[in-house]
Amino acid sequence: MTVHRLETPLQNNGHRELDFAIARLVGELKRIWSAIQARRSINQLLKWDDRMLGDIGITRGDVVSSLSGSITEHPGLRLSRLASERRTAALAARRRRTGSGAYAPTGLGFERCSIRGEGPPKRR
Repeated sequence: MTVHRLETPLQNNGHRELDFAIARLVGELKRIWSAIQARRSINQLLKWDDRMLGDIGITRGDVVSSLSGSITEHPGLRLSRLASERRTAALAARRRRTGSGAYAPTGLGFERCSIRGEGPPKRR
């Protein structure tokens, strides 16, 4: 009786590089397809009015900017980053306007301190 051994591509070192190249190509194609699908979905946001976009924390400019990237860049990630930057900037501006600070650990508990570097209030 003769037994024939079938080699898988990973067992044959001569084809290992080719297998890795094909796997990488397939991964890139999946990533590009995902970006195209996301681009189609985000493009639908342009049909919304500005109030609706504002309700979810983005602007029309954010949507246009996220779609202006390359075809391989995922526009959803860019849109999320823009919205996060907008929220952070708005929070910082609000803190500067009101003079409110963050809580900082001092003494036995947390006391309110200014973000302007004045430190915690002096005890009398």
